[in-house]
Amino acid sequence: MRWLAAGLLWAWLSPILAQYEGLWQGRFAGVALVIEGREVSLVQVTQDHAWPLDTFVHDADGGFDTGDGRRYRFQRVDGRLDILDARDQLFLSFVPTDSLPPVQSPTGDPATVFDVFWASFAENYALFDLAGVDWAAERHLWREQAMAAGSPGALFDHLAGLIAPLDDRHTTLVRPEAGQLFRSGPASDPFWRGQENAFLDNIARHYLGQPLQTRGADPRLRFGILPGDVGYLSVSNFLDASGLPDFATTLERVLEPLQQTRGLVIDFRFNPGGIDRNTRTLLERILPPSRTLAYVRERRLSGPLPAAFDAPEVRVLSPANNAFHRRPMVFLTAHDTASAAETVLLAVMDLPRAVQVGEVTAGVFSNLLVRYLPNGWYATLSNERYYSLDGISYERAGIAPHIDIAQSDYDFINGVDPAVDAALAVIDAQPEAVDAPATPGTGISGLWYDPARDGEGWHLQRVDDDRVFVTFYTFDPDGSGAQDWLVGLGEEVDGELVLDELLTARGGRFGADASALAVETVPWGRGVMRFEGCDGAVASLSGPDSHRGFVFRLRPLSRIPGLGCGSGNVGAPALAGSWYVPSRPGEGWLISPSGADDVVVSWYTFDEAGRRRWLIGTGRTEGSSSLVVPNLFRAFGATWGHGFRPEDATSESLGAFSVSLQGCDTAEVSFTPPGQAPLRFSARRLTHVAGIDYPADCTASD
Repeated sequence: MRWLAAGLLWAWLSPILAQYEGLWQGRFAGVALVIEGREVSLVQVTQDHAWPLDTFVHDADGGFDTGDGRRYRFQRVDGRLDILDARDQLFLSFVPTDSLPPVQSPTGDPATVFDVFWASFAENYALFDLAGVDWAAERHLWREQAMAAGSPGALFDHLAGLIAPLDDRHTTLVRPEAGQLFRSGPASDPFWRGQENAFLDNIARHYLGQPLQTRGADPRLRFGILPGDVGYLSVSNFLDASGLPDFATTLERVLEPLQQTRGLVIDFRFNPGGIDRNTRTLLERILPPSRTLAYVRERRLSGPLPAAFDAPEVRVLSPANNAFHRRPMVFLTAHDTASAAETVLLAVMDLPRAVQVGEVTAGVFSNLLVRYLPNGWYATLSNERYYSLDGISYERAGIAPHIDIAQSDYDFINGVDPAVDAALAVIDAQPEAVDAPATPGTGISGLWYDPARDGEGWHLQRVDDDRVFVTFYTFDPDGSGAQDWLVGLGEEVDGELVLDELLTARGGRFGADASALAVETVPWGRGVMRFEGCDGAVASLSGPDSHRGFVFRLRPLSRIPGLGCGSGNVGAPALAGSWYVPSRPGEGWLISPSGADDVVVSWYTFDEAGRRRWLIGTGRTEGSSSLVVPNLFRAFGATWGHGFRPEDATSESLGAFSVSLQGCDTAEVSFTPPGQAPLRFSARRLTHVAGIDYPADCTASD
């Protein structure tokens, strides 16, 4: 292995190469790069140690191949140096550094091996809090014993003792020359260990009447047709290995003959996990086309304790237009269902018609980070935390099934598989291949909120049978407590409300200084809302890097009476809808009756400095042509996404608000801040609210 070979000649031969030159510290995984010309040295580092791992040569455009045949490329982004895989997915990320620890030669010195081993966990392990382990105290407990080890075997035992309290199935120590492995967490369940082929043969004999089929000699995916025209797919693992076909290609060939079945049983009982890329491939073929978010991942930033993490990253998918999500799906799980297989379950756990049957899963989600030791040994550890879309971690606890089925030797001996029997019963009890329920009609118009996130809000107004105007009032992700808002026009697709283009705006000004020329509408991202009747909804949003996505579980806060789910008379129908001032683009008002004489008004606008601001308040109508809101309130102090805490959100009154109709589609709007002269606007109606009987002269351009 060459180390830091001279390559400076290339820096002046090609200006492109110079952008990669230098020392780069990895943000994750405890590695660094030394780049001179076209030669790249990969170095494993802790704060005090460094030793070489590999070298390779990159092309003039930053592309390179590794020893395992994979292709990667460099990309400079905002001062970082990222490594992307062949699918342009982020693999590793680096930031420039001035220096690295001195590179060491291999050594078996017990003190050095121990220090590197301990520091590898201290600087990269993600689950100390969950394990309840004081890692600094563990160092004091074990270091002297390790230094006094009289043999490699004794040193191995002391290092194993150090990591034993982590109780993590993904945490291991391997001594290759002796074939020795220590696993911190529980091993596989003895009942399931080595039984996969026997179970699959049992299913083939007693349920299929013929052997399970494969495609392209790929043992990871085996399939057949169960009684009652139900598809069966066994996914043994999500690994990639030399000699295996491309997982996506095999999956396409396997799923094709199952397309017309009444339902699908996916067997994960022997699946220990594998590559996230392959789980995404499966999810994109079983999720609805509108479902773009799967689960949340946090990665430990390499560095000293206390542990710090990168911003939560929501995995974004590109589901294909397929029919599987409309049919019942049953996932069979066992105590050995682990890691990547569990992330699939995270992504489908709130999917209608998806049921989990069997045993609670293993509860180990992180990818394995491999750390090499100076004596040739290596360790694996968990450097990530995974959550469901609503922020729940199932690490250690595992994901519990909807239907708990315990397998016994008696069942197996008699050719019975109770989990398969239960799966068939679940599918038989559900309608065949029906469309998802449609979004409720006019009853969704009104205000919605997530009870766990009191302080944010959603204002929905159905425009017609297929479209809903949506405004989301939230906060900036930078922790400043500033407000933010998004608007979009959602359309019904396959039973869900899809917001293909959520927008925000910038450049506006509050008050009389507004200039139409300064306002710029900015595409933000997309969203999907799935309604559970009139009383609940799940909304998922995916935006730019600063808004990595989030899922909200919504409940109605106020609804327009008399429309769909409501009752009673609709108050002030001529005022209901959305309004704007033609000379002030980028802002507007939504007005929704909430009772016989009550009304809710929300105003998405800007502050005096041009930052997005929103105000909301309740008032009463005066006759059928005017309304008064004594106080419009501004909320502030909270943060977008996972950092949101309801107790951080506070509010203040900014002034009184009133509207007076001049015609059905024109109105005079007045806002009076305390102690100031009123601001007056001549507004026009932008949209009606579907289901309200407006006077005949209302002709707003919806």
